[in-house]
Amino acid sequence: MCGIVSYVGNKDNAVEIVFEGLKKLEYRGYDSWGVFAPGKPNFILKKVGKISDYEESNWPKGSIAFGHTRWATHGGITEVNTHPHYSAHHKVIIAQNGVMENYSEVKKELQKKGYKFITGTDTEVIANLFEMYLKTQKDLKQAAKSVFDKIEGRNAVVVYDLESRKLLGFRNGSPMVLGVSKEELFLASDVAPFIDTTQQVVFLNDGEAVLIEDGKYEIIDLTSLKTVHRTETVLEISSIANEKGDKNSFLEKEIFEQQFIFKETLKQDEKKVTQIATVIKNATMVYCIGAGTAYQVSFWGAGVLQKIGGKQAFPMIASEFVSQKDFLQKQDVLIIVSQSGETADTLEAINAAKEKGLKIISFVNVESSTICRQSDYVLLHRVGIEKAVASTKAALAPMFLYYLVAEKMAKVKNNLSKVTSLLSKYVNKDLEQKARNLARQIYIKENMYLIGRGMSYPIAREGSIKIQELSNIHAEGIAGGELKHYAISLIEEGIPCFVIVGEDEERKHILSNAMEVKARGGLIIGFDDQKNDVFDHYFPLPSLGILKGIFALIPLQMIAYHLALFRGCDPDYCRNLAKSVTVI
Repeated sequence: MCGIVSYVGNKDNAVEIVFEGLKKLEYRGYDSWGVFAPGKPNFILKKVGKISDYEESNWPKGSIAFGHTRWATHGGITEVNTHPHYSAHHKVIIAQNGVMENYSEVKKELQKKGYKFITGTDTEVIANLFEMYLKTQKDLKQAAKSVFDKIEGRNAVVVYDLESRKLLGFRNGSPMVLGVSKEELFLASDVAPFIDTTQQVVFLNDGEAVLIEDGKYEIIDLTSLKTVHRTETVLEISSIANEKGDKNSFLEKEIFEQQFIFKETLKQDEKKVTQIATVIKNATMVYCIGAGTAYQVSFWGAGVLQKIGGKQAFPMIASEFVSQKDFLQKQDVLIIVSQSGETADTLEAINAAKEKGLKIISFVNVESSTICRQSDYVLLHRVGIEKAVASTKAALAPMFLYYLVAEKMAKVKNNLSKVTSLLSKYVNKDLEQKARNLARQIYIKENMYLIGRGMSYPIAREGSIKIQELSNIHAEGIAGGELKHYAISLIEEGIPCFVIVGEDEERKHILSNAMEVKARGGLIIGFDDQKNDVFDHYFPLPSLGILKGIFALIPLQMIAYHLALFRGCDPDYCRNLAKSVTVI
């Protein structure tokens, strides 16, 4: 959830490099941020709030620095609790991404030994553990092993030893990647901070550390303390996505990129798609999982596998999948959707599936992420870096991938190039203006409902997520058939109700639901390829059957975006949320 950036190199503006790098990781957490650089005296700066709001031009000189942008888990949002944290006697200073689950009991052990604490964080506990072990072990690698063995939970840690002037980072469940340039080394939670400088990387695995000393690095297995020889990977990632271009926000930019970006999504290895289709067809059970938006996509994707591919599939929330562990069989298949490829709940599900021998298929946006490396088959979204916390293009891309695989299973002609062509015309300023006009009328409402049936039900649920994330309005996606069982009791005069009409066989039923809502004063906002008198507002969709859902998401994203603006919310940084959820 948090973001770490470290720099060791031949340039004397290390603090500025780290500061600019943290801006590119702000999507991982923006409660507070801090930067450290060794020197005489040491430099440390901590601030509450977004790093992008801070302006500074007079940074100290130095060739080593690291920093952290925080999504708070332990301790309030204060400067005192902001990383990096010194140990009690300033022997080491550290930053952490993740959670130390046994911090309370370890803290008590350290307090009995005389260690004092000034923050409410679990990270300060780790700092004092390093200090304690360094007293007797005198070696940063050995101390790191002892700390690694002691702490529980998913985390990544960077520590700087102020006596030996060595920097070390280790990974246990949270991502950490080393960027390697000719005379510069970066250690970060993601490649974004250094992708403009180098695309040569080493991804750490769980249980590994990297020690940086005298401009060189060593990968270490923390179980044996032996050196691990790893080949550096060269990524093919554009840095263009780090800029907003002519748009006012990353979210607006990413919504409009959906005009053209999915042509890249469809450029998949046909042999690999065929292999995946065969694996799914031959499976005993197929589970489709994800978290948040990725779960709604998986819900929709399971329906596509059934309706187009002819294979029954079961959607599940990633964090709930482990409850099925006792029933998993080796012949089952797990299909994963993840934007970051680092989602903690999803990685836990993978571990459970691997124990039972399941094949893992993943649709992921970030190349070489942990989920990619742990999967048997991977199809990349190919939509570029997604900066806004609320997912847009990385939500639609795996929908295309699900449909692509289902068509291969059914041995029917690929129809998706027609869809991308239609999208290039559908996503336009006129549609956005229509969404803005509606948002202006309804932004003061505190409750909204989205109704779907069949394949449009997960679309309604995803639309509700976008409204909640971006505008902080309570929104609920409801199956039309459930309306009269509970939700209609909440309908009153003027309540906005979005009705997403799916396939023809569902039309009469969901329009009947719309009439029931309207009879109780609800404001009906219809999404369909046919206009209807029950609609107070109408967003037209192309006649594409199941694929209508992809098009419905575009105006829903635009409406949520403008609701956010009218309510004074930052569309790029959703309240209390981070883009890459690496804690459970």
